[in-house]
Amino acid sequence: MDFSATKIFRSLFGRDPLMVVRAPGRMNLLGEHTDYNGGWCLPAAIQHSVYLGLVPSAETSVWSIDQGNSWIPGQRKDRPSWAIYFEGAMAFLRERGMTWPAFRLAFGGDLPVGAGLSSSSAITCGLVSLLDHYASWEFSAEQCAALAVEAERRAGVAGGMMDQLCIFHACRDMAMLLDCTTVSYSYLPAVIPGHGWLIADTRVRHHLPDSDYNKRSLACREIFYRALELFPGIPSLSVLDEGQIQELYAILTPPHSEYARYVFEENARVLEMAGALGEGEALKAGTLLLAGHEGLRRQFGVSCPEADFLVNHARRSELALGARIMGAGFGGCTLHLINSRDMDAYSRGITNAFKNRFGWEPHVFEAVPSDGIQRVQ
Repeated sequence: MDFSATKIFRSLFGRDPLMVVRAPGRMNLLGEHTDYNGGWCLPAAIQHSVYLGLVPSAETSVWSIDQGNSWIPGQRKDRPSWAIYFEGAMAFLRERGMTWPAFRLAFGGDLPVGAGLSSSSAITCGLVSLLDHYASWEFSAEQCAALAVEAERRAGVAGGMMDQLCIFHACRDMAMLLDCTTVSYSYLPAVIPGHGWLIADTRVRHHLPDSDYNKRSLACREIFYRALELFPGIPSLSVLDEGQIQELYAILTPPHSEYARYVFEENARVLEMAGALGEGEALKAGTLLLAGHEGLRRQFGVSCPEADFLVNHARRSELALGARIMGAGFGGCTLHLINSRDMDAYSRGITNAFKNRFGWEPHVFEAVPSDGIQRVQ
C-alpha cells in the first residue's frame, strides 16, 4: 500500500485525512520475555509499519483497511478481534481524565499481524500518538510511551515496556540496549557490516490476550514474589546477583525454576550480543541467537514446530550465522542473521524447504532498522 500519498485514506474518508501517523513494527535482536522481568533487551524498529489516519466526525468509528471491517465504541456484537486494542486504550485514557473530539479513524499497512513484530503495540502507540496530536495534549515521547504501555495492559496483554519504548524512541540503523528496571537505554549499531537481518514469518498466528504469553508473564510475577521473600525491596528479578540467583533456585520447582533460569541466562546473552554488535562479531552474534532459541524452546516453552524448523534450517545452512524465534512465541516469526550477499539465495532456500515440509510458504523479508513513530501528515 502506498500510504505516503494518503490516497487510501482519501478514498475512505472522501477527503484528505486531517493527520496520519506511521507506527513501525519491532524486531528484537535478543532479550525475549525479559522486559516484564526488568531485564535487558535489544529492540529495533523496522520499516514495516501500521499507518493510522483520521478526520473529525460526529461519531467515533474505526475502520481496518486490511480486514475490511469496522468498530464503533460500545459495540459488542460482531466486534473484530483487533478492536480490543482500541477499546482498551481509549478506556484507559478516559480513566486518566483525557478527552478528545469524535473522529473517523482508518488503519492499515504492511506489518504482519500476530507475527511477533509488535503489531498490537504499533496500533496502541499509533492511537496514543494520533490522539496526542488531535486533542493537543502535547505529551512528550516518554509520556506517550508510558501511556501506551498501560493502555495495552488495559487491553489484556500482561507485557512489559520494550515494544512501546522502541516504537517511540527508535532511530534508523540503530538498536536500543534497554534496561527495563531503570527504563534507560543507549543506542548501538543494529547491523553488523556485510550482514543483514532476515525475518521468516511462519504465518502461525497468536492472539496475545488469549495466548500462553500472559501465563508466562503471570508465572514470572509469582517467581518475583518468591524472590521478594528472600530479598525484600528488590525492584525486579533481573537485579539479582549470582549468589542470590542460586538461593532463589533452591526454593523454586519446575517449571518456575526453568523460567527463572531462562530469564537470567537471556539477560547475560543480551549484554554479550551488545558487545558482538559493537565489535562486528557476526559469528558470536549468530551463536547467541541459536542459544537464545534453545532457551525459549527448552526452558521457557514458547516455540512451535514451524519456528523450530526454520531455526534448524539456519543451523544447517552455510549461508546463515544463526536464528531464533522472535516475539511472544507460540507461532509468529524467526529472526535470521545472514551475509548480505546471500540474502536472496537464503530466502529462496528457506521458503522452498518450509513449503515442502508444511505445505505453505512463509513470508520472508529483510528487516531494515528504521526510525520510530512519525507523523507523516
